[in-house]
Amino acid sequence: MSFLRYLVQIIILLALPISTMPLHAADAFPNHPITLVVPYPAGGVVDVRTREIGQVLSRELGVNVIVDNRPGGLGGIGAAHVAKAKPDGYTLLVGSINELVVVPAYGVELQFDPNKDLAPITTYLHGGMLLVVPSALGVTTVQQLVALAKARPGQLHYGTVGVGSILHLAGELLERSARIDLVDIPYKGGAQALPELLASRTQLQFDFAATSMPHIKAGTLRALMVTTSNRIPLLPDVPTAREAGYPALEIVTWGGFLAPAGTSQEVIAKLNGAFRKALADPKIRQSIEDMGGKVAPCSPEEFASVIRSERDRWDKRIALTGIRIAKP
Repeated sequence: MSFLRYLVQIIILLALPISTMPLHAADAFPNHPITLVVPYPAGGVVDVRTREIGQVLSRELGVNVIVDNRPGGLGGIGAAHVAKAKPDGYTLLVGSINELVVVPAYGVELQFDPNKDLAPITTYLHGGMLLVVPSALGVTTVQQLVALAKARPGQLHYGTVGVGSILHLAGELLERSARIDLVDIPYKGGAQALPELLASRTQLQFDFAATSMPHIKAGTLRALMVTTSNRIPLLPDVPTAREAGYPALEIVTWGGFLAPAGTSQEVIAKLNGAFRKALADPKIRQSIEDMGGKVAPCSPEEFASVIRSERDRWDKRIALTGIRIAKP
């Protein structure tokens, strides 16, 4: 009997590691690469910042971080891909006000519900846009641009990254606020739109500081206003939209990270902490500030509140403009 008891004890001890492995694996998140889905083309502002953040995030979590560009549908294709992914924390969306708030506010039917199919983790920046023109156009203020547009109705063109994008919406709001007639020229991405502006084939554009600043410094582009509520340190002499006389163009943009709905709170909390540490990296902070943004990490609950409140605000704002777009 003593031998049998000994044999039973050995079998139990050998079985213990096997029985506890699933629990240990669940606690060990992450244990394989994480994918950050960017719903825009490679080489753009969001893509570049994501790759920078991904490198630091990889060091924090101890796994590779892969950037997967899935452009199209005004950001909706990439967002829908994440919304339908397995809710295990390994496929995340680099989302923005564009596909999470503005496009849905147009009433466009998307393949996902921003409020139900995605779980917010944290925001990473708040920022704004610049209204820029080629220096060769010869205007130095918004008032001069508006006067030129009124003298040449339907002859000034502005580039966007697609009908229904936040850049397109800004142009529409300028048209309605200033009572001018502009022509929207949609491109597949900022990498296509900016060269057209530099060549004066378009005459104005709402753009992000990260892509416009080198050309502003070189003297080939001129910034006429910023859409943030306060002037930005990069361009202290450039007035805000309100200062320029167009408060309707006060637009704060933001971006953040989201997981598929159903992802466990423990995984969301771990990701939130890792992103916060990544965003505290001095190089990441400087990179975001260099693009005219402000590092702005928050809790998952705070991010969810931002999405809800912004959606309510933009629903009303777009309804007042009467702007409508077809399904992207």
